[in-house]
Amino acid sequence: MEENSGKTKKKKNIWQKLSLVFAGIFVFCCLMAGLSLLQAKQEQAAFSELARSLPEKQDSAADEQAQDEAEARMAALGRLQKENPDFTAWLTLPGAGLDYPVMYTPEEPEYYLHRAFDGSYAASGTPFLGANCDIDSDCCIIYGHNMKNGSMFGNLDKYLEKSFWQDNPAFDLDTAAELREYRIFAVVRCRLLNQDEAGFRYYQSAGDLSDEDFARLCGWLMTNSLYDTKVTPTSDQQIVILSTCSYHTDNGRFIVAGCREQ
Repeated sequence: MEENSGKTKKKKNIWQKLSLVFAGIFVFCCLMAGLSLLQAKQEQAAFSELARSLPEKQDSAADEQAQDEAEARMAALGRLQKENPDFTAWLTLPGAGLDYPVMYTPEEPEYYLHRAFDGSYAASGTPFLGANCDIDSDCCIIYGHNMKNGSMFGNLDKYLEKSFWQDNPAFDLDTAAELREYRIFAVVRCRLLNQDEAGFRYYQSAGDLSDEDFARLCGWLMTNSLYDTKVTPTSDQQIVILSTCSYHTDNGRFIVAGCREQ
């Protein structure tokens, strides 16, 4: 009887210790999750402060007033470029919560993958131009993280629904030299292909394109678009692709492509 009692007590002690371990792990996980959320909020707040420093575009303003506001916005973008020469443009798509600087570091394209505008560490990073292109290339690809809190390109997949595109058919990409608008013509869910796998790789189309390569890129985008936008780019229009990760498959990608309005 005493032996059974000892075994029971020993088991009880083991379970108590295990309970303490599990409780500690739970508390640690909660703490880390809380810190991650706090960091994400702080990072987003920093971008929001940058966005507030830019005069808004007023499409409904009178011509003279609109011109003054455009010049004020470009001047503000010029000041951001002086503050950080890696800054190349400002991306705006209000419906999807995109209101961010776009960075350009050709020697190390992914430099801002986990860096804020000022170069400090940021888990969410800053949208950046991919390799082989600049802001004036025939095709620019802008990469951004698919953040769970909806920041960066976390809400880009709202374009899975055609109704969302109908309400948000364009995005802006403004520079210190001019304000640009892009009409969305394709929304594609795809994946990165293996090295030995046949197929078209949109991420290799950045840069200046021949007429043949331009037609091939636009053809692939429109053929694989989730829905028909009735928008067809012409060879004299610049293409900008917004690209982020997608979790519908391994190495999945979700992209939204726009052609520049003339």
